[in-house]
Amino acid sequence: PKPQTPNPKPLEKVIEVSPGRLWTNRLIFPKFKFGEKTIDRFPAMSESTEGSLATRYREICDKKGIRINRELFLMLEGVPAEGEISISYVGKSARLFSHRLTDGDSIALAKLFVPVASRIAHLDFSNNNLGLPAMETLAELFPRCENLVSLNLQYNEIGPEGCKKLLTALVALRQKHPSSKLEYLNLEGCRVKTEGLLRVSREEILFEGARSLVSELLENNSSLREFNLGENELEEVGLIELCSQLHPAMNFCSLAVLNLEGLDVKIFSEESAFELSKVVKNNSSLEKLSLSKCRLPDESLIILLKELANTKDSRSCLKVLDLSANKFTYLSCDILGQYLKRPECSLESLFLNHNKLGENGAKLLADALEINRSIVFLNLNYCDINERGLLHIRSMLEANSVIISLQLFWNHFGPTAIKEFYNLLKKNLKISLDFAVESDYLDFKIFELNEEISPLVYVKKPHFLPC
Repeated sequence: PKPQTPNPKPLEKVIEVSPGRLWTNRLIFPKFKFGEKTIDRFPAMSESTEGSLATRYREICDKKGIRINRELFLMLEGVPAEGEISISYVGKSARLFSHRLTDGDSIALAKLFVPVASRIAHLDFSNNNLGLPAMETLAELFPRCENLVSLNLQYNEIGPEGCKKLLTALVALRQKHPSSKLEYLNLEGCRVKTEGLLRVSREEILFEGARSLVSELLENNSSLREFNLGENELEEVGLIELCSQLHPAMNFCSLAVLNLEGLDVKIFSEESAFELSKVVKNNSSLEKLSLSKCRLPDESLIILLKELANTKDSRSCLKVLDLSANKFTYLSCDILGQYLKRPECSLESLFLNHNKLGENGAKLLADALEINRSIVFLNLNYCDINERGLLHIRSMLEANSVIISLQLFWNHFGPTAIKEFYNLLKKNLKISLDFAVESDYLDFKIFELNEEISPLVYVKKPHFLPC
């Protein structure tokens, strides 16, 4: 007789979906066959607590003929019966990559959350397949979410029309609940474009007094602290309208973080760069600005920082400035150095990586940083700095006791620069220095193992060795 294969025990796997909340998931593969019997490795639907969100989600899907997303069902099983609701369903994660949310899932979710909308605090549906139908459905839910703190929809195919639905719902939320708590809104990579952000044309704004959606959202908004609009194909008129709402003379807004990375260089005309410079100069709540991957030329940065470098009445409290992956050269370092030398400079972190600053740019920055006492983090990776420029930076570190982290990966180190930085690390162990070396003339005697020195020196030729 054929021996019977014993039923395998369900394998337990602990999965963390949101901070501070753990539950087990019997999930390896959907089904296994042993002989004639099929064993379902998913927890049985009937095991859910009667009246729980997972049970109600199953009932809604059955009633509307929507396919049940088992990953979503498992996640809803872990939502507590009382207290705030936090859902983090990130489609790019390894576990959820093949089970991304669709427009059909959003229909079930919107109906599911309506009775408990006041408990929703955090929603993260990033990197899924949500489109216009999903925004039309969720737009009916958001005006009820009076305690919503963060909403992350980055890299969904929302489009301009979906953005209009979403922003209209968030404006309705503010009107219905003036004390709403939305602090974080992420629309990066959603292709909202200018028409989705404004809803009206520039002519209607200028000559007919029409109001844009972004102006209604930001008007006297004291709760929103972070707004991510990167990778969204905005046009010049969209950037100017956004800047006008962030200027304290035009509107009171407490926005602290603005992400504009990956915008088209064409929108940064002289007018739009000047409008953005006025925001940086006068807005005392803006602390972090990202303009990375915009391919900006020197002229744009000069306009942006000219007001900060040449005026004494600046109210800027900018702490983090990300200018990485643009087309800046040593010409930009001149105006940037003037700003860094000012005692009013509040910058603490500066990202200049992936710009061709060269030796002259490194010298201008080093001269400014010898005076500056606010910068604590500096990123100069891939800046095409040769050995003479690196020696200027090394001399600056002797005079500057404030910088605690400096990144110099993939610049042109030579034997002299390597030895000078190594000696500096032995003197000052408080500096976290990361750099990479590509050279045929390395003296390996200087790479003595020292347990007190934590940074690593990456040697491309001939091998990798810690220092």
